[in-house]
Amino acid sequence: VTVEDKTICLGESTSFTASNVNYDSYQWTPTDFLSNPDKATTSVNKPTGNKTYSLKVVDGVCSTLVENIKLTVNPLPTINSIDVQTKDNGERNITIIADGEDPLTYSLDNVNFDGPEEIINKVSIGWNLLYLKDGNGCKDTLAFKIDPLEIIPDKYFTPNGDNNHEKWTVKNLDAYDSYIVEIFDRHGKRLFIQKVGSFNIGGANTVEGNAFEGWDGIYNGHPMPSDDYWYLITVEEIRKQYTGHFTLKR
Repeated sequence: VTVEDKTICLGESTSFTASNVNYDSYQWTPTDFLSNPDKATTSVNKPTGNKTYSLKVVDGVCSTLVENIKLTVNPLPTINSIDVQTKDNGERNITIIADGEDPLTYSLDNVNFDGPEEIINKVSIGWNLLYLKDGNGCKDTLAFKIDPLEIIPDKYFTPNGDNNHEKWTVKNLDAYDSYIVEIFDRHGKRLFIQKVGSFNIGGANTVEGNAFEGWDGIYNGHPMPSDDYWYLITVEEIRKQYTGHFTLKR
């Protein structure tokens, strides 16, 4: 009779099975964490540490003792903290502080694990679930939230050729994949529109491009006069609209 040793992670369950299932009786000892210690296969339910078992089998008047059946319970790795960084282009990255058996690897989908670097780039806004896996295959998880970056439109711009504030721009807007930027005069006439990402490009006064690089104060080839202008910015990713006004100074 033989029984294979087992290795599991803390919090998991497993089972031992005797190689021959034709004996009259079976007795596993000790019975700690065992659900059926009188069967050829016994379940071991979420043991809290390493254990060593023995199995006595009886066939008629004969008996056999199998000793030192080892169950190894590996501790779980631990995600201690997550530090969120924002790059100049608005990209959100995380640095992970964790403990566990090397090599430690990380995933946001529980399928593709990368490492051993503790950095994950381009993390999505909103709630995410981080998976940590150690060298024993044991895992830990931690839910974390990436807050959306607040976009900050310029309050004024001065397109007068001195290379200073030549365009009206919006800080942090390039952190998002899909958005619409619209600009209106004080009478509600739309002077500019740019659609980025999943929005379809098209329509009068629509600017082609992969990102909003600013408005230069030109409408239909003509410089617009010094005045207040209004914007409407729709950010699809966070389902939010921003509106307000800014000043063009010449």
